[in-house]
Amino acid sequence: MALEMIGEQIEEPFGTEPNDLALDAICHTIEVSVCEMAGVAPLGTAPVVKDFVLT
Repeated sequence: MALEMIGEQIEEPFGTEPNDLALDAICHTIEVSVCEMAGVAPLGTAPVVKDFVLT
């Protein structure tokens, strides 16, 4: 039963559930790093935490 629950959680890892990966935050971090290397200001704003979940 526990293995089935783990499988359900990792089936779609990019979402808005509390245990999902924070894809928006990961992408923003990559964007900031690339912009710093290129000497350009980052375009977007950092994602915010909503109800203790970072998207």
